Amino acid sequence: MRTALLIAARELRGRLRDRSALILGFVAPVGLALIIAFAFQGGGDAFHAEVGVVDLDGGRMAAIFTDDVLGSDEIREVFDVRAFEGRAAAEAALEAGEVSAVFVLQPGLSRITVVRAARAPVAGQIALAIAESFAARVDGVSQAIGLHVMVELFGSGAFGPDGFAPSGFRAERFDAAPFGSDEMTALATSVAEAPLPLELVGASAGRHALSSASYYGPGMAMLFVFFLLAAAPRSLLAEARLGTLARIRAAPVSLAAVLAGKAIAVGVLALLSMGTVWAVTAWVFGASWGDPLAVVALMVAFVLAALAIATLVSVYARTEAQADGAVSVVAFVLAMVGGNFLYLGDMPPVLQRVAMATPNGWALQGFVRLTADGGGVGSVLGPIAAILVFAGVALAAAVPGIRSWIAT
Repeated sequence: MRTALLIAARELRGRLRDRSALILGFVAPVGLALIIAFAFQGGGDAFHAEVGVVDLDGGRMAAIFTDDVLGSDEIREVFDVRAFEGRAAAEAALEAGEVSAVFVLQPGLSRITVVRAARAPVAGQIALAIAESFAARVDGVSQAIGLHVMVELFGSGAFGPDGFAPSGFRAERFDAAPFGSDEMTALATSVAEAPLPLELVGASAGRHALSSASYYGPGMAMLFVFFLLAAAPRSLLAEARLGTLARIRAAPVSLAAVLAGKAIAVGVLALLSMGTVWAVTAWVFGASWGDPLAVVALMVAFVLAALAIATLVSVYARTEAQADGAVSVVAFVLAMVGGNFLYLGDMPPVLQRVAMATPNGWALQGFVRLTADGGGVGSVLGPIAAILVFAGVALAAAVPGIRSWIAT
């Protein structure tokens, strides 16, 4: 292990002195992330999505929300509304990407639950705003009715500059009333302090808003990680062609130590690159990527997967130029399909499912979950596991090619 670390330190010093590595690892991803984040802060194309509604109440107020509010022309310009019989079916459609958010109207309309998907933050925020507006209107009407009843009972003179101070009922003194003054004061206080009749619950509310920098920062960092990591297999390919690997086999240094050292060096450089983009987006935009420990865990998992994929692509190339070209093509294809250039939530449902066939898509889902939902490491264990599966499969497929290198 000591030998591998020494080799890694030597490789890392060489990479840091390489201007092309500095450009690919730091200047390019930071610059592109800033450009895209600045561009998308100004707005974008018209937004449209499909949402679900579950009416567990069936009453008049619920009908007003589903028919008059969600069915209005203004809302239909933004949302196509789909009705579900139960919450389980609606959440299954949400998980499958068929809808971007779900309104659940609880019995008695005492609560509206807005279930949002981390992959569709824009639709979730709009849905929550619609429900908040409706809840505020219901609460305002209820408070107005309560105030009207109190005025009818006590008269407008009971509400003075010092608050509620009743002297009697309308046309009737307290001493002639079935209730005393203290009791009526307590009644008025309880009405004023009563809980609002409609409660709004955001089932996926998070600590932070998902800004452009919070999304495109990781996206651009992941794209350029592939170019950095391709240096390790490309270097091995050159050494195999020049006969260096054959000479190493005769030395006391094991080939495994050489492979590990090169992998560690480019891995550290890739993590430094992603960390730099993280720091710059936080400094310039105040953007959060989420819980730091969870962010680091996601970055490590993605670096492992990207290194395995870059190695797989490179080991079957005949020259360094072929390896560079193949890695570039694979990196851009994974970035485009995985959602690095476009919000996953804005993509059609079919493409959202296709994105989950890439490590990029899983990593971005993890970053969105951390940022939008404010989760910790536990909330991204699923994406991390999926990314590591990509790493394992790619590495297993690359082993025969690595062995052929060693044999030459």
